[in-house]
Amino acid sequence: MSETISAYEPVITDESLALLRRSLGYKVPIRPNYDIATPEAIMRVAYANGDDNPLWTDPDYAATSKYGGLVASPSYLLSCISGPLWPRLREYTIPDDMPKEGVQLASGLPGVPNWYVGDEWEWWRPVLPGDAVKALGGLYSVTELPRRDKARDPGRAVEVVWETIFTNQRGERVGRYLYRQWKRELPQSPEKQKQLFEAPVPHYTDADLRRIEQDCEREEMRGSLPRFWEDVQVGEQLAPGVKGPLSITDVVTWLMYNGWRIFSAHKFRYQWQKVMALHKEEFDTYHTALHRNEFGTYDGIEATHGDYELVQSLGLPRPYDIGPQRMGYFTQLCTNWCGDDGFLRRLKTEVRRPWLVGDTGWCRGEVVDKRVEEGEHVVDLRLWIETQAGETNTRGEATVRLPSSAAASS
Repeated sequence: MSETISAYEPVITDESLALLRRSLGYKVPIRPNYDIATPEAIMRVAYANGDDNPLWTDPDYAATSKYGGLVASPSYLLSCISGPLWPRLREYTIPDDMPKEGVQLASGLPGVPNWYVGDEWEWWRPVLPGDAVKALGGLYSVTELPRRDKARDPGRAVEVVWETIFTNQRGERVGRYLYRQWKRELPQSPEKQKQLFEAPVPHYTDADLRRIEQDCEREEMRGSLPRFWEDVQVGEQLAPGVKGPLSITDVVTWLMYNGWRIFSAHKFRYQWQKVMALHKEEFDTYHTALHRNEFGTYDGIEATHGDYELVQSLGLPRPYDIGPQRMGYFTQLCTNWCGDDGFLRRLKTEVRRPWLVGDTGWCRGEVVDKRVEEGEHVVDLRLWIETQAGETNTRGEATVRLPSSAAASS
């Protein structure tokens, strides 16, 4: 393991938290990766998750649906908060009277590693080709987490939640996103690091890979056959889907199609590092928190998604996924199950363990409740992802609106 982790110094202070909290309540426009939801953009976001639902990938099929054409997967909204920071456009600048700390980069606390721990989503209407989705986001809450003495937590830790509201070109609300981060002075306790590094490294035989491929082919997609609310039973299991074994190519593909604002190249990378730390002493702290490679230069913390040596400096044995990828996996599981006439209304994900390169995950779900809510027939689902080691690395909850057979026959 790299010794870079020893370079971290405590940087979460009462003063830095007070500075971060100055940005609570402010919201700024966020540049999207795609200005317009073109058919190509809709399909690319689906491809990023390995989601082949024809409702968002096959124009001819989608033309026969109630939408009359392609519709975006619920996960499309992630691409609406991931546009590049540069060049700086006037409509995405911060007002002069707004605190610059924290909100500007959806980060705050320079030098402190960020860990995605989950999110909450609401959707009110679909995104269709030609829609121009606008995102307005900012700091929602800052909560210091209690120290867990039994786990020998390495330093102070803070949960930071960011809220984003999405609207279309008509000003209609499309969705809402709460993004949860944990910011820790040190990313892992020594005990947790030891556990992760001593865990067996997955290795797949040809037979193992064939079984995973067969599981992919067995994924069930409800499609144009309506799943009526009256036919759903509490305790019913959703047909599982499989993701992996996770590769760096999977991560890069997701980034290519969704975009992600913390990834930047060449001159933009230097600008990003400078803006990450608004003062020289913070810039020095930020670099202290990075791994200096064999060439004597620095790479960003985001390189932990592909750099084995760098990620070990953060206490993980192998590169890992982009956390919001799991939201896309859950949306695929739910939309495969509910069919073209269903609608995913709410989703909550909770990341329990890192998804490391080489890990395979089976996405599973179960019906836990059904009810009529505000005149809509909805079903509540419990979701989870189980790895090849039998561990649950992600948990989730979802609410899906389904068509009613009584309404269809009336």
